[in-house]
Amino acid sequence: TVIGDTVNTAARLEGMTKGTEHSLFVSDSTRALLADDSILEFVDSMAVRGRADEIRVWAPAATEAPAAQGTFAK
Repeated sequence: TVIGDTVNTAARLEGMTKGTEHSLFVSDSTRALLADDSILEFVDSMAVRGRADEIRVWAPAATEAPAAQGTFAK
């Protein structure tokens, strides 16, 4: 079992994705650990239950679907 502030914050961020177009939210502290943070887009600063300050929230940046390569035989 894992417990603590980090786990609680991650669980709350996951719960905050419900009702949004995002399936994943990432906090500033996690974003800072990425070698390439250009894959993320800023969503908003949000209040997180149990935290005194709002957290800057990021989500994976929208990408276009790759173009189809060739055709498929039936």
